[in-house]
Amino acid sequence: MIMKNLIFKTAIYAIIIMIASCSGQNALEKYNCKILKTEPMNMIKKTIYIQIPKQLTEVQLKEIATKMRNENKEYEKLFIFYLLPDMTIGSEAWATTHYNTELEINIIGATKKEEGAMKTSTSPEGEIIGKWYDKTSYMEHSVIIFKVNEQFKIKETYKDGSIIEKDLEYSKTNGRSKFTYKNDFGEYLLIEHDGRLGQYDKDGLISTADKME
Repeated sequence: MIMKNLIFKTAIYAIIIMIASCSGQNALEKYNCKILKTEPMNMIKKTIYIQIPKQLTEVQLKEIATKMRNENKEYEKLFIFYLLPDMTIGSEAWATTHYNTELEINIIGATKKEEGAMKTSTSPEGEIIGKWYDKTSYMEHSVIIFKVNEQFKIKETYKDGSIIEKDLEYSKTNGRSKFTYKNDFGEYLLIEHDGRLGQYDKDGLISTADKME
């Protein structure tokens, strides 16, 4: 009986180890990620760029980072950058998991929870002209353009919970609604023909925000 229990416990332990190992081995596939580029430097450090399809949790990032660490043990330092689909290498990253010594996880962009909070920001009183979400890295925010007593206004909600409201001046240009506001850079907003909200300055397009229902 003792021998049977020992064999049973050993088998269970082996299964647990195997499941944990497979989970680590398949972390990229599990979260539908792919390696975009690797940059090794001698045997001291290596940089890895990984594309992720959407925001991941800290636990998921740690799982991927652990897999990368296990596969690159020969490097003293490992730097991993995570890019969302619309991001490019060298310009920005949504998150990082760096092994300088110990693992350091840093989520730079908006998390799924933060994005949800911005998108569900309370609508102001008045006539709603439109709602948009700007996912520009580091500056993610929701935009609501509305009108109160013939005065156009804008409400911007950022991931830290801060809210900015300001008055707008309305006009039409090439069939598009244009909104200007006080600033020193010639910035203005245009509702594009496809419904997106474009932010411009005197040099051209700065960013676009997707329309929300």
